[in-house]
Amino acid sequence: MALFNRDFVLSRASTVLRENTINYSNEVRAIESVCKSFSQSAKNTQTFDIFLSHSYSDKKGALGIKDIIENEFNYSVYIDWIDDRYLNRNNVSTIAAKKIRERINNCKCLFYATSSYSSTSKWMPWETGLMDGINNRVAICPFMDDSNTNKYFGQEYLGIYPYVTIDTIQGTNTNSLWINKDDETYVSFSHWLNGKKPYVH
Repeated sequence: MALFNRDFVLSRASTVLRENTINYSNEVRAIESVCKSFSQSAKNTQTFDIFLSHSYSDKKGALGIKDIIENEFNYSVYIDWIDDRYLNRNNVSTIAAKKIRERINNCKCLFYATSSYSSTSKWMPWETGLMDGINNRVAICPFMDDSNTNKYFGQEYLGIYPYVTIDTIQGTNTNSLWINKDDETYVSFSHWLNGKKPYVH
């Protein structure tokens, strides 16, 4: 089973940026241009499969993860600065918090994109706690630097949550998302969304 390798994810994001923007030398401006090229802000009642909780310092990686999940696995991914572009992640305001809470209520689960920047985020622990309280559908999406690392070991409170990997469906060449407790205990993402827990195989 493979984790979301950082180099691969960033490469996918770079492809999205090339395909959707004029040649910006400034990456931040390129990402902003991509946001504008996407559809207008999502409707308040729109539902999503996944709320992607991440550090804004990982915004390019978040874009890559969204592209992989939506285009390879056909699940919708909510990212605040794309789907509600007026929100300011640097300003932890009541308005922003209410909107995020509303969006989490309209998502089926939350992926916590953990990286070296996660500990600096003011939003991620709060977002995770909200979704955990709503339906306990929280999974860690390890955004790893080491291409040879396919195992995730949760630290501190993150260790209570399962983690996401990509692997083929047995007997096929088709990739799928999997929710894992450990190497031997896992379930398909679609079954997990419907309430099943990882089980020993």
